[in-house]
Amino acid sequence: MRLAPSERARFVLHRPDGSAFYDFEVETDALACRTSGVRTGAAPPSYVHALGDSFTMGWGVAAQDAWPARLDALLGGRGEVVNLGVDGFGAIAATGRSRETWPARPPRAAVYLFSPND
Repeated sequence: MRLAPSERARFVLHRPDGSAFYDFEVETDALACRTSGVRTGAAPPSYVHALGDSFTMGWGVAAQDAWPARLDALLGGRGEVVNLGVDGFGAIAATGRSRETWPARPPRAAVYLFSPND
């Protein structure tokens, strides 16, 4: 799976009774990173690459509720966490994604969340 740059899509999965099981939006920036659209202005002093699968991407939740956005908030503007999570990504794909993003957003650190389900 590969996210497309500068896109927005809504994912809705329904239960048999018609109620929504999942209902969330995914928005990507020019580098195809999931974004909450909150950050604006000058570039931060440093970047952190958040790598992983659907847990990192934030499948099923709003972007601001995914762990990369929570970590970003904890940094309090001292850096920016770049959400490079993609559903189904393993270590090899996550490393490749980080290398692709490196020239535009060179990280000071990288955090990889491993989950055995993807």
